[in-house]
This record gives sequence, structure tokens and C-alpha cells, in this order.
Amino acid sequence: MQQIAPHIFGWTAPHPEYRPRAEEVVSYALRAGETLALVDPLLPADPARRREVLTALDALAGDAARVEILITIPYHTRSAEELLLRCAQTRPARLWGHANARRRLADPGLLTEVPWARPGEAVTVAGGLALAYTVGRPRRSEHPYLFPGVRAVVFGDAVVGAQGGARFWNQSAGTGAEWYRDVFAPTLAPLAARDVERVLVTHGPPVLTDGRRALADCLAAPPVQMY
Repeated sequence: MQQIAPHIFGWTAPHPEYRPRAEEVVSYALRAGETLALVDPLLPADPARRREVLTALDALAGDAARVEILITIPYHTRSAEELLLRCAQTRPARLWGHANARRRLADPGLLTEVPWARPGEAVTVAGGLALAYTVGRPRRSEHPYLFPGVRAVVFGDAVVGAQGGARFWNQSAGTGAEWYRDVFAPTLAPLAARDVERVLVTHGPPVLTDGRRALADCLAAPPVQMY
């Protein structure tokens, strides 16, 4: 667990499904007032590392009045249910995500569904703590979350840390750069116009300064192939 910016913490764990020996993905914890928000939390499988993360999360929660757990994309449901049940023992806790995340929960009723909006628009979630954006055309099941209080946006897979900044991640060999520029980028333009200082990503290094410029560069740049 490392503090990467004021009120923002991150930790890594081996990818649970793909290249677990080669890649560690990032989870985030954000403290805003009396609320602790966890985004795409993944607990390490190694018992020692797992204990360290849980101890750090307990310390971060401290006297938090509530915990909000947010899933950017159904693939990232991961340890969310376990942490929800753990946190709910001592304070109110909720789990937010796309409807398809229910398929990855032992108890689908635990999910508070994030509704789709029009591409480029957002809905308020987590008691006003965050804005969940709808992106893509057709609309993706990934919701980037904007936390205005800490001027940070968190992406799941749509945007990654690469080439010294933020870049679209092209996961389809048949999708060209023109599609990202002409079709996908316009749906992220309203988010890129917000007052963003930090771009937090689960793959690659985050952007911790001048995030608005980093998003503008991302919208104008060709996508990257991560693997």
C-alpha cells in the first residue's frame, strides 16, 4: 500500500487471470471526508501480502462512516464482494458496478447497479462521491469514475498508463486508430474537459499531474497494444 497523492492510495497484486507472473494490476483506495472508496480492489493471493493489504485497508478505513466499493468493469469484480462483507461488519458499505458484475458475485443482490447514461454523460453514485461516465459507441460495460473532490478519474481497461501518459488500450486486432479517434474519443471528450489532475489506471503507471492535458493527449493519440 502506497500513498500516491493526497487522499489517494494504491496497491498492486498479480493479475488473477492473465499473465499472473508477468503483470501486477493496481487497485485504489480514496479517502474523502468520512468515506473510504475502493476501486477495483484485488487482494493478493499470497497470504503475507494479503494480510499486509487488509491491515492497511483497516487503517485507512479508521473512523470512516461508510465504505463505497466501485467496480469499473465486470471483469474487475475480483475481491469486491469479500471486502464488502468484511467492511459491512463495522459500518455501512455498498458495492457499485455495471449490471453484468452480478454474474461474478456469489450473492448478486449485493450489487447496486450503475445505470447507463448517454455516451459522454454521467450519473452520480456512491452518495455523491463519484460520477460514473458512460463511454463508447456502442456503450461499453466499463464506467470510468470521476472523483471531483480529489480531482481524479479511475479507468479500468479503456485507458492505460503508457508512453509516459494515458493511452487508449486497443484490445481488438480489427479495430483501427481511426475508430478510436472518430468514434470512441468523442464519448470521452466531456470527461476530458473536467478539472482532472490525476488519471488513475489499473494497468500501467498513473498520471499524477496535469491529468486534463494527459486525457486530451490520449484522445488525440493512437491506441496502444499492451501485450
